[in-house]
Amino acid sequence: MKKSVVIILFLSTAVTSLVTAQKTALEYLKTVPGNPDSVCVCLKEVRQNYETAVSELYDIVKEDIRSRTRAVEDYMDQNQDRMKASMMKEMSEKTGMSQQELETLSKKKNLSKEDKQALMDKVLGQHNLSMGEVQNMKNMDANARKAWAEAYATEQMAMAQGNSKNPQVKANNDKAMGQVALMQEQQTVRNQLSAFETEIANRFNVLKQTSGKEKMAADLQKLENELRTIGSIYECNECPPPPAEDVKHWNAVMKKIHDTKLQYCRLNTPKMIAYLNWYRDNLIKNIPVYDKSEELQYKMTSTTTNTQLSPPVKGIFSLQAVQGYIGAKQKLFEFKDYEIENFKYDFIK
Repeated sequence: MKKSVVIILFLSTAVTSLVTAQKTALEYLKTVPGNPDSVCVCLKEVRQNYETAVSELYDIVKEDIRSRTRAVEDYMDQNQDRMKASMMKEMSEKTGMSQQELETLSKKKNLSKEDKQALMDKVLGQHNLSMGEVQNMKNMDANARKAWAEAYATEQMAMAQGNSKNPQVKANNDKAMGQVALMQEQQTVRNQLSAFETEIANRFNVLKQTSGKEKMAADLQKLENELRTIGSIYECNECPPPPAEDVKHWNAVMKKIHDTKLQYCRLNTPKMIAYLNWYRDNLIKNIPVYDKSEELQYKMTSTTTNTQLSPPVKGIFSLQAVQGYIGAKQKLFEFKDYEIENFKYDFIK
């Protein structure tokens, strides 16, 4: 007996340690590599080290998200029967049908006309209505339907007041009001995060659209065409040394090509860095909102299934947001498509 208790305590401690050892989104954010100095003129090795570090962190966060998601899915699977039983009990109370009847109906792929009629009669009966009244409404004109609706509303209000002290009725009303408040809060949080994520995408799109990439490509094409006119160099593999004036012309054009690429990088990379800084600062502000959104989702699932749920791990939503930021950091060199150390090989001595 003592041995079993020790094992249980050990496993409990191990699980607790695993959960507490997990990094938060903010902790991961603090480990994101900083930007290299002089992005536009840094050596290839510096770029590779940066991109490798960012890529490795991206994969670590991705795997953490997968692990936590699997843990939550397993937890929900383990509680599926409990949630189903609670929902069935609540449905029974609302429809007036026994849990056995509901269980029988749920197993039927196609409900017969008689099954549908019985279910409808039970549900309507809970609201003091009959199928006959519903059918009669179809034959009423607009004024008659309005009068009937007002009378029915008055009747329901009177019943509600009469049942206001009924514990079950009060509990149902409180739960309904709680669900409405929860949905409103959930929608507010979703709207806030949606606005943030839309701005992330819009800012990056503006950055690319205003980069001047098309102009740079056109300028480079003109310079490449000019190089082709220097036949003694461009079209010659095993030829005598080209004339000095051709070498001078070639090197001058090649320098313009290098300068064009550098200018494009230097014009846009500071904007990219500013975008990434804005992204990080606003992500930090919104991490609690992502965590709140996740919490509200579990609360909504708990209240709709009438089951108290407490997943073993949290922070998935905020980790996904951090993963998105790390993905953006991988684009730091978006406007540098060259290796500065290779420029020297383009010149002819």
